[in-house]
Amino acid sequence: PSGSADERLDSASATRRTGDAEFALASGERVLASGKVVRVYTDDASSVQPIIDALRARAVVIRAVKPVRPSLEDLFMEAVTDPTTGKVMTPGAKTEAEAGRGGTI
Repeated sequence: PSGSADERLDSASATRRTGDAEFALASGERVLASGKVVRVYTDDASSVQPIIDALRARAVVIRAVKPVRPSLEDLFMEAVTDPTTGKVMTPGAKTEAEAGRGGTI
């Protein structure tokens, strides 16, 4: 999906009545708008700035901006998930990409 933070926030506002709105910024970061909370999944503070600017342009009061570290469970799931398929790997398993190479690991 393409579009500016302004266009994406308009879309999120339009779908707010039907539930959460989720989209990606042009730079690839995932954004989730749920009720009065907007979450931007990034380590880069500059990625959040266009969203803050778009909210301010709409006269939205921003009560807090805070970084949230991933939980231990989130980090574990990331470690055991095959990045090529998104499936959880079994203990000691090869990734599907490694399995296709042949030979032993």
